[in-house]
Order: sequence, then C-alpha cells, then structure tokens
Amino acid sequence: MDAERERVKLSRALSRVLRHTATRDGVRVGADGFVAVEELRRLPRFATLSDERVREVVGRDEKKRYALRTEARTGALEIRANQGHSLVGAIDDDKLLERVVDWPDGQRCIHGTTRKAWGLIRTDGLRPMGRNHIHFAPGYFGEPHVVSGMRKNCAVFIRLDVEACLREGIPLFRSQNHAILSPGDSRGRISPRFFAHVQDANGKLLVE
Repeated sequence: MDAERERVKLSRALSRVLRHTATRDGVRVGADGFVAVEELRRLPRFATLSDERVREVVGRDEKKRYALRTEARTGALEIRANQGHSLVGAIDDDKLLERVVDWPDGQRCIHGTTRKAWGLIRTDGLRPMGRNHIHFAPGYFGEPHVVSGMRKNCAVFIRLDVEACLREGIPLFRSQNHAILSPGDSRGRISPRFFAHVQDANGKLLVE
C-alpha cells in the first residue's frame, strides 16, 4: 500500500473512533471532543501510532476534519474531530463548537443533498440522520472558503433562513473548520418552512 493510501486509511480510522465509536471502545472523550493520543494507543489498531504520524495526518487533511492541542498540564498531544459526531451524551456542543448568535446579511448557509433525498426533505424537513447535527456549508462546494459541510456530489442545494431559525430558538453552531451545524428543533428536525430557497445543480429553482 502506498503512503497516500495508508494516510487515507489512517484518517478514516481516526475519524471513525473520534466521531462515532470512542465511548463504545472505552476511550475517554472530553466534553470538548478532545481525546489524548496516548488514550488511542490503548486500542490495538492504534498501538503503534506516533504523535508525529498524527500530526502528519491532521496537517494534510484538506477538509480540516481534525484539531490538535497540547494539554497544558501534561504536555500530552490531544486530537478531536471538528464535527460529524454521533456520540451521545459525551460532548457538549458549546465546548466543541461556537454558538451562532447573529447572522450577517448576505452570508449563506447551504445544505447539499441528493435528488432522491430531496423527495423526502421537501415535505419532512432536514434531520441529523444518525449524527448529532444537520450539516450546512457557508457556500457551495468548490468555493475557496468552503472547506467542509458539503459533499461534492450534491445535486440539490437548500439555503437556510438562519435568522428565522434563530428567532424561533433553533440552535446553530459553527465548527472550527467553518461548517454550520444544528441539532434541529425539539423534535430533531428543521422544517421546510425555514428553507429560504432551494435550487438544483443547474440553478433551477425548486423552492423560492
């Protein structure tokens, strides 16, 4: 296996444990999502993982999925996933993320999806679908400031009325890699009435 494929494989393994399986694997997770690399090394699949290798994977990740820090008291290296978690009860959104309290005029908040999924979303709204949050991006895939929050194969783009969400108490957060996240309302959804407009990849308006 070449070096790049090995790096991608390791990144996926780190993403899986940091986002989804840490508590099930017996890994201690801070309320802010950080995990000590030494803690990861207790898992057989990461037994030989070096701090240097972790730094390399994080530094070369184009979507900026991870954050690193050095624990002030012990000097130990810690890593977290910036968003995409499905861990329940382990993480405090206000410690992992920055809460959105206002929204600049003209700034976009867009959820990308497939045509198949849009058939249900248009009536039922958006849901986290097994994760802690619904994901949005501050623009379209390929724009320089859009690092994460949208897949490149999206065919339908839903622009969220952020101000309306905030007025009605639907929480929104910003991750360290600039994705916009929301757990939805008390029922875990964002209703279609909060869609400012919806268009397909060709610019055809589906909802306005």
